[in-house]
Amino acid sequence: MRKMYLRFFVLACISSHSLLDVCAQGCFARCEWSEWESWTTCSQTCGSTEKKNTSRGLCCPSDLTDLESCVEYCNLDIADHYDEADCGRECYNDGTLSSAGCVCTNRFYGMCCDKRLDICEAIPTDVVFILDSSLSQTQTEFQKQLDFVGKFVDNVDVGPTAFVLSIITYSSTAVVEIEFDDSNSKQSIKEQLLGIQFRPGATYTNKGLELARSLLSVRMERRPGMYTKKIAFVLTDGVGPEVSHRELNAIASPADDYSLSYVYTVESFDALHTVLERLIDVSCEKCQPKSLTDIFLLVDDLPDSRMTVTEWQIAVNGLATIVDGLQAFNDENGQRVGIAQFPDTNDPIKQLSLSNTLRKDDILHFLQVMAHSEDTCRGTKDDCVLKSNITSIIQNVIDNQFTSSFGGRDDARKVLLVVSSGRFSNITEVAEQMRNIRLHTDVDIFDIGPGGDVDMRGLKSLVSEPSRVFVVKEDSDMASLDGLQAKFSYIACG
Repeated sequence: MRKMYLRFFVLACISSHSLLDVCAQGCFARCEWSEWESWTTCSQTCGSTEKKNTSRGLCCPSDLTDLESCVEYCNLDIADHYDEADCGRECYNDGTLSSAGCVCTNRFYGMCCDKRLDICEAIPTDVVFILDSSLSQTQTEFQKQLDFVGKFVDNVDVGPTAFVLSIITYSSTAVVEIEFDDSNSKQSIKEQLLGIQFRPGATYTNKGLELARSLLSVRMERRPGMYTKKIAFVLTDGVGPEVSHRELNAIASPADDYSLSYVYTVESFDALHTVLERLIDVSCEKCQPKSLTDIFLLVDDLPDSRMTVTEWQIAVNGLATIVDGLQAFNDENGQRVGIAQFPDTNDPIKQLSLSNTLRKDDILHFLQVMAHSEDTCRGTKDDCVLKSNITSIIQNVIDNQFTSSFGGRDDARKVLLVVSSGRFSNITEVAEQMRNIRLHTDVDIFDIGPGGDVDMRGLKSLVSEPSRVFVVKEDSDMASLDGLQAKFSYIACG
């Protein structure tokens, strides 16, 4: 039978002092470091500035009772006893690390930017509506503002991770009518809208703005790592001495690819729906900003609706303001502009066709030399036979000016901007003819009425809805064109 031998090994550290050393676990010789301890546990695996650490012992003589003395005896560096490392500094999908964790981009969110919103899922957005309840409003006009909020609610996703709303009214004082925490459902908001009262008083827009700032300043992120968008709508029919239009421009977001302006005035109140459309569309990544637009400016110089000299100058200045504000003018995929002045004929008296060779200066010069026509008929209206009317001219422009032979682009959005007093002698007939024209064209039609004596019925007869009518009462009132300028860049959804 084979014998079995058991061998026992005893490891000890022998000191020159003839004493047993105090040996750390895993240490086999004096002045040797032991094995590293396990790393401490991290509370987060990524997106954190937290540190984890580990340490190790040192084998030294038993009469040295502290690490510092032991390290000195062994002539070693005490820093080699300890190590630390980042717990989880990595943020995925191009996220960046901050003291609060990962800051995500491109619809990503989560502690590590590892989650992503669906293509048309709403980004968390805090919206404050600041409504004018001053004496400059009527009850009817105030109700229009509430209706606009209602339409907004109908068209967006409302909830803790989507859109939440707060509503402020202002006059002599500013009042929070709906708190953010009370607007987590559409039904709740619609019910609360019914209870908001018209509170007439002085127009202190600044008080509404200050209250909105305080509400938004304490709002926190609602999805980890994703910035919550903050938007304020200021609705007013006239800014008082405390706040000027220039100041509102300073408060509002700057112009960008989505809009040439984020400030709208009372003359273009209905054009606030432009912002609504953009806000809804741009929340979907299938939607992108576009500027590929062919814009034709039609100046109505017909005898029955001819502008006065004052109106003419306001019209010219308004068109110059629009052209000068086009940010993507003549870019490859930007805007092109054509212009024509039509007197009592279907043939323009002066014209610039759509072209990629035109400069802004060319159009601005054309506007300055475009002469106001004199009356061609010296008798009464009954004695004068009109050779054409506004609808035949509009049809002529639609049929010809947007074609490739006149510089139009097949893939461009087409916009016709009519400048007219609206003082047509046959408004009912014009309205009926325009309804038929709009049914058979893809050209978007807008109009501008210069001066305070325009006929709104006539201007509305040319377009599909009142929000497409813009009125400039005087040269100092060009701010009313903000909403119109914003329409010349648009959102396209695939």
